[in-house]
Amino acid sequence: MALSPRVRRHPGAVEVGGWHDASGFGQAIWPGRLQLQYTHARRRPTSDHGRRARRETRCVPDSMYLFGLMQFYGHGVTQDKDAAIRFFRKAAADRHVDAQFALGLLYHNGADGVRQDDAMAYSFLKPSADRGHADSQWLLGTMLRDGRSLPFSTTESASLAFELIQESASQGNPHGQFHLGVYYEYGRHNVPQNLTTAAQLYAVAAAQHVPDAAFYLGLMYAYGRGVAQSLETALEHFNTAAALHHGPAMYYLGLMHVHGDGGVPVDYTRGLYWFDKALATKDLSVAARAQHAHDELAALLAQATAHRDAVLKGA
Repeated sequence: MALSPRVRRHPGAVEVGGWHDASGFGQAIWPGRLQLQYTHARRRPTSDHGRRARRETRCVPDSMYLFGLMQFYGHGVTQDKDAAIRFFRKAAADRHVDAQFALGLLYHNGADGVRQDDAMAYSFLKPSADRGHADSQWLLGTMLRDGRSLPFSTTESASLAFELIQESASQGNPHGQFHLGVYYEYGRHNVPQNLTTAAQLYAVAAAQHVPDAAFYLGLMYAYGRGVAQSLETALEHFNTAAALHHGPAMYYLGLMHVHGDGGVPVDYTRGLYWFDKALATKDLSVAARAQHAHDELAALLAQATAHRDAVLKGA
């Protein structure tokens, strides 16, 4: 069975238009929820009237955004995503950066009744990114990097993409840190390759539950890129990513159980389990490999079972 993960080329990224796409084997672009964040007045009001005026001014878009989240997820109210999106739009019209990000994300992904539309995603992400919203910065940065929104030339887009992702990372945003790590791992767009820095950024992001970061860090340990090679440590990071529903990490766990890598015993049944789990994520970037490995291993197990039954029958 040609299932060994020990290949010469580090497989952590997929070539897309000459760029090793930061989504690797297909990224979970967002960990499943829109974050609930609030803006706060920077200055203390000087009077009760001023305090009340500031609170009322701030709370109108905040309240619309909050109620939109409640309706989006059905928390305390009947779930109604169409109504939620209307509330997001009202809050976004009042320059609420979290609402702008929420709409930008929905248009970016094309889900929950919103058609995929890069131009619309850009129109919501750009103003919030300009105001320092770290999530909007990294998401807009990846769009520009990948050529998904091109109001600029390719060169300008590449430069702005890096600036946005770097700024997001500098604010401690784990997704920004992950994407910045990819720049350093592959040394793209005039960023000098630095595997040590890449591993450090992945580690920080992985500690904040970014599944792609845990997976990429696992690959670096599996192949000894920027860190001392350790299949045991790679296994730990793949398990972390798999717990966050990362399909490619599940596929690698299957490989490691098939070959007994990382300190685990050879266990074909466990390998088959992980290939099944990888397929269940419906991650297209790994589906073909997981299906092939699953079918090959299932056939091998069927042959072994048939041989055993024949031997027992003959006895």
